Amino acid sequence: MISESTIIEVKQYTNELLISLDHKYLFHNWNHTQEVVKVSMELGKQCGLSEKDLSILKVAAYFHDTGHVKSYTNHEEMSARIAAEFLEIRDVAKEEIETVKSLILSTKLTSPCLTTMEEILHDADLSHIGTLDMERRAKALRKEWEYLLGSKYSEREWLELQISFLSHLRFLTEPAKIKFEPILRIHIGHMKKKLFDLSSKEK
Repeated sequence: MISESTIIEVKQYTNELLISLDHKYLFHNWNHTQEVVKVSMELGKQCGLSEKDLSILKVAAYFHDTGHVKSYTNHEEMSARIAAEFLEIRDVAKEEIETVKSLILSTKLTSPCLTTMEEILHDADLSHIGTLDMERRAKALRKEWEYLLGSKYSEREWLELQISFLSHLRFLTEPAKIKFEPILRIHIGHMKKKLFDLSSKEK
């Protein structure tokens, strides 16, 4: 099991990396990481993970976005590499390091989740969309994409993008489905109404 002292070091190290990011990282930042760690632990306990697996999951959650310090796109691969390099010099077992890497890589939206731990981290990473804070977080992500990727959307384009994404997204663990999906459905309904109202004004 990854020791508590190593996890404390992981928290300190990932905090240093993420707070060093440009202020334009309005979504992928230390606050988001702390949220993902918190929800991962809640879901992990509800899913009956062992203490060993919880420790591995926590480490992966802390590292999952650190690759942003090197690259915005494909940051998952960089995050996995950063985690492995950090853990190797602390004599963490190779098997545990490989699990941490797999967990991080599974947060890529195009990657399938093959284990319960991967499903938990997937759900935790997207948990904000099932909270009352979703609209504010979506605005932050929109601004981040504009600043860092040069992606600009009209109000119609953004609503259509969000509705499509959220309508196809599925939480994978039962605790996440119960906790987040009802609010997610409300958000989708609100956005569809906004799009309808916008279309009515344009006629």
